[in-house]
Amino acid sequence: MEIEEKTLAPDDTNLTTTYNNIAVTYHSMGDKTHALSFYEKTLAIREKILSIKDPSFVSTYNSIGFLCSSMGRKSDVVNYIEKSLNVQEKLPNPNRPLMLKIHLTTARMYEDLKDNDAALKHAEHSLTIARSIFDPSDINNGVAEELQEDYNVWR
Repeated sequence: MEIEEKTLAPDDTNLTTTYNNIAVTYHSMGDKTHALSFYEKTLAIREKILSIKDPSFVSTYNSIGFLCSSMGRKSDVVNYIEKSLNVQEKLPNPNRPLMLKIHLTTARMYEDLKDNDAALKHAEHSLTIARSIFDPSDINNGVAEELQEDYNVWR
């Protein structure tokens, strides 16, 4: 990493890969503070050099959001997950199963924050996506039924 920092431009995409890999390593070791620091370095470079529509933002925002979740920083979780959703929705071929999961996670975060209106909005989105993904006769439609139950709770 030190060699890259000395030889590469501060906004080189190779640095984002290195920083992200270091963040993942720290995260897997349980060192959340250092992991967050390196995810933020990754994000700072990506924000300088990439279009906000670049799909790499999705994974970075999700990683930071889920790390913040494990740190108990729920309002930060919502912020990063919302950013991830905004990028996903602008992609030509959004990953609908991932969006379903993100909307559901966001609904639950908002529920924890006692913001039932926002929780309901995300529950509705997750339910709509689930219905579009799963065939009614598919055994996985149980997922849609579970989402419907969550939706009914938040209504």
